[in-house]
Amino acid sequence: RLNSLPDNDDLAGSLKAEGGQTALADALQEVLTRQTGQPPAAVVVMTDGRDNASKRTLDEAARACRGKGVPLHGSGAGATVDGHDRAVEELAAGGTC
Repeated sequence: RLNSLPDNDDLAGSLKAEGGQTALADALQEVLTRQTGQPPAAVVVMTDGRDNASKRTLDEAARACRGKGVPLHGSGAGATVDGHDRAVEELAAGGTC
């Protein structure tokens, strides 16, 4: 999770994975509902396809993006073991990938 840019603009260095859970759908919903005045111009998701902690489904998150007119672009990374590319497939079905 990235809340703000660090002072030295080291974006890559400021990103850190914490814990063993991923809540991709909930994160997408959070991006759409932040009170910043306007929705984002687009959302780009890099994922290994795992979402093991969301309260919402990826379909719901993708439909929320579509409902707000926010293009959603997903890209899978890593191996496709045990069907973990499912998140990318769901995003493509409901978003504008």
